[in-house]
Amino acid sequence: ICFAFAPAIITAFRPDDPEVIRIGAFSLRLQACVLPLMSLTISTNMLHQSLAKSKVATFLALTRQGIYFIPLILILPSFFGLLGVQISQSIADVLSMLTAIPFVIRFFRHLSMEEKQLNWDLYNHE
Repeated sequence: ICFAFAPAIITAFRPDDPEVIRIGAFSLRLQACVLPLMSLTISTNMLHQSLAKSKVATFLALTRQGIYFIPLILILPSFFGLLGVQISQSIADVLSMLTAIPFVIRFFRHLSMEEKQLNWDLYNHE
């Protein structure tokens, strides 16, 4: 919906400025493209919070806005101008998702080892 109606959404905030609508619509569409990726990052963060792994959860929370976005928003405009500003958040979101993947893999590997141990224990006690 955000992708398809990006110009209309931006127009609601600034109806009299076609340049703002053009720039804002492109930025909103970029965010709409990476929005599904954010679910993995957020879920991984919440998983580690619920497991009381606060260091990992804090690190994952910092990746999006602090570790990736701030350097990108400072560096990319020097090379790409306005486009650098527009793509910074989307790139930060993709990098955050890529950072979360190894933590998810590690969790499922650990979970699978625990399941094997539990099954082994149940089998040996019957």
